[in-house]
Amino acid sequence: MVSIRDAHKQLAECFEQIGDYRQAMVHLREYARIHENLTNAEIDKALAQSQDRVAAALARKDAAEAQRRLEHADRLTALGKLAAGIAHEINNPMQVIYMNLLLLTREHDTPAMQRTIEQVERVTKLVAGMREMYQFEAREERLIDCSDMVRNVLILTQKTLDKDNIVVETRFAEDLPPIKVSSTQLQQVIFNLILNARDAMPEGGTLTLTTAYNPATHEVMLRVADTGKGIAPEHLSQIFDPFFTTRSEGSGLGLAICQNIIAHYGGTITVSSEVGKGTTFEVRCNAHKETRS
Repeated sequence: MVSIRDAHKQLAECFEQIGDYRQAMVHLREYARIHENLTNAEIDKALAQSQDRVAAALARKDAAEAQRRLEHADRLTALGKLAAGIAHEINNPMQVIYMNLLLLTREHDTPAMQRTIEQVERVTKLVAGMREMYQFEAREERLIDCSDMVRNVLILTQKTLDKDNIVVETRFAEDLPPIKVSSTQLQQVIFNLILNARDAMPEGGTLTLTTAYNPATHEVMLRVADTGKGIAPEHLSQIFDPFFTTRSEGSGLGLAICQNIIAHYGGTITVSSEVGKGTTFEVRCNAHKETRS
């Protein structure tokens, strides 16, 4: 029959094997506490050894995860270069085809011709999106106040938001440190997130835009939250994938481009959503190093 003391030890070993180190430590402490033959010094030594094992296991886990991310980034970089090259090669003949079709419509402007032009325009936009996603051209970077940039984008989108019965709430942090990015690209990210939020609220709703600074991580945060229909759980892990879309008229490149832009500047973009309640996108970028406290 297994004693309570030995049961705690076995449970600790099981939790340690599956990676639940917090529970492992709980059972190790209980094992040590009821171990009648151990002195206080021996108990402390056993706990210290257990903590060392846990720390070593966590270090191995972190190293493996870091290596996995590095390999994944290398594969994405290689894939991106290939995609940008293919998009460039496709773009030139597509432009020729498009221009010739426009010339032909002067003499043969038929519904079939118009549908053909629409499809060529769609392909051209997809190719342009792929080039923009994977091929970052040299663009001037400057120090940007994220709150000011959101205000500027809101000026451009306010009419369409009002038209769609969307109420905008802003919660901007004061004395927000700047981030060093391309203003054009940051504007593109914000614009895309706001329009995505609008599309998620066809019956109207509330769009909340929040900026903040986390001094512990030296990150500037932008949160875009809507009260729309939300994203189905099975789609949540796919929304940043190129060409994934649930809308018939969408290209599926908008969020993928946004993620690439933010990643290019060392930041992250994440999403959380609940069906029927809304979706929140959170963008995090490093504050400019000369302004960090």
